[in-house]
Amino acid sequence: MRYDDKPWLSHYDQGVPASIDIPEISLVDLLAQSVTQYASSTCIIHDGREWTYAEVDRASNRFANYLLERGLQKGERVGLLLPNTAEFVIGYYGILKAGGVVMALNPAYTPTEVQTLAAESGIRLLVLAAHSYSRIASLRQSTPIERFIVVGEMEGELPDDDLSWAFLMENGNAEAVTTVQVEPDDPAVFQYSGGTTGTPKCAVGLHRNLVANVYQFRQWLVNTQEGRETVLVAIPCYHVYGMVLGMHLAIRLGARMVLISDPRDLDGLLDAIETYQASVFPGVPNIYAAINHYPSVLAGEHDLSSIRACISGSATLPMKVKHEFEALTHGHLVEGYGLSEAPTATHCNPILGENREGSIGLPLPEMEEHTSELQSRQVISY
Repeated sequence: MRYDDKPWLSHYDQGVPASIDIPEISLVDLLAQSVTQYASSTCIIHDGREWTYAEVDRASNRFANYLLERGLQKGERVGLLLPNTAEFVIGYYGILKAGGVVMALNPAYTPTEVQTLAAESGIRLLVLAAHSYSRIASLRQSTPIERFIVVGEMEGELPDDDLSWAFLMENGNAEAVTTVQVEPDDPAVFQYSGGTTGTPKCAVGLHRNLVANVYQFRQWLVNTQEGRETVLVAIPCYHVYGMVLGMHLAIRLGARMVLISDPRDLDGLLDAIETYQASVFPGVPNIYAAINHYPSVLAGEHDLSSIRACISGSATLPMKVKHEFEALTHGHLVEGYGLSEAPTATHCNPILGENREGSIGLPLPEMEEHTSELQSRQVISY
């Protein structure tokens, strides 16, 4: 590839290739590869508990087998109405293993918003937290939802039609799914976008689209090493930004994934950085700015030196925020740009090299090819 054809290539960090080979695999395969390589290593850390890659694999098998026993058809949507928790990650991969499509919803949505999107997407099963059950369960009467899987302790018993996640995890079949073949061109997620400017619209993310973006960022983050990173996932996994640059990237790296359910709890977030020595921290400008000005941080009470690579998205990153955060951590905070329809990132500033104020950065490797494939393959009707 000649630099005069793509002049941005000369600005790539050393070690970022102009072209990368993106394998023809699904997200199910992505997890399977890391399970094979890192089976006994920690995959998820949440609320003081740890799950190994092998444990996540078996738990997601239990959910996948349950869905298939319930008659889930390939391409059918299953809802997740959860914050960043182990159950979200396990449920997500379980849905994919069963050939389903993940319909991830913001747990802060009102019942009316959930009702609209559930009816439009046709989900028959929804996984949700116990504290959301009382306000959402009535939607059974006005949506296709037939059953709720409830995460956490409930007061009283569940109706016969609904099920406890804990019961499913204790009693489900943990054998690998062999009856469903998940292909790169299969849809993986329904991502609703545009809610800030109007009625949310559904973007379909294929397995190949999300895998491609993960591989692009694996190459971009030249200061990371496979099997040795800890990714702080404070951005919501129900949005494609958190899915790709948090959850899937951690899986690809064979990293520990530290899930933060409430990023507004800065004491808890800062404690997680120190306790688990977080090294990769994707986020939004507001969270970096909040850390910069947090009293205990200003007082020097936190050691944030483990942080090496941070990608900022969703809004413009002020250079003042960038420089202050980098001075605190001695890591690198760079701005990227993306959209749910991509998904997710298309451009990013070099993690080690030149960053220009007001710039979204450079096109990621293979971005033209990835975009053309996305456009040609995402013509899907439901």
